[in-house]
Amino acid sequence: MSFVRSRTNKLSFGYTIQGTLLEKVDTIKDLGIVYQSNFEFEVHLRAATSKAFKLLGFIKRSTKEFKLFLIKELEFVQHRFFRFIAFKMRIKIKYDDHDYSALASSLNLESLKSLHVHHDLVG
Repeated sequence: MSFVRSRTNKLSFGYTIQGTLLEKVDTIKDLGIVYQSNFEFEVHLRAATSKAFKLLGFIKRSTKEFKLFLIKELEFVQHRFFRFIAFKMRIKIKYDDHDYSALASSLNLESLKSLHVHHDLVG
């Protein structure tokens, strides 16, 4: 590869090693960086962007169920907290009743699920 800044004046010199003509290329990857013969890094940046999008897709696909599991775990803790607050405030809640929305709104607290939906819409 020959490095030149001029777009119109490319070198056409043939490089040889021990009489063997070397293949002429416009890009070469060295130490993880793609170099172009015109000193630009468009090919490197496109490759890095493509790799990042692939990794992001993998993370999104593999953590979707994990995220739902964590939300359920955190909501379980929050429900226990609501039960404790209801007990301390002497508010009667049936044991099998899992709707804490009235208690949460009276305390001006939001459920984790509603916070999650809000942040998804905002962010």
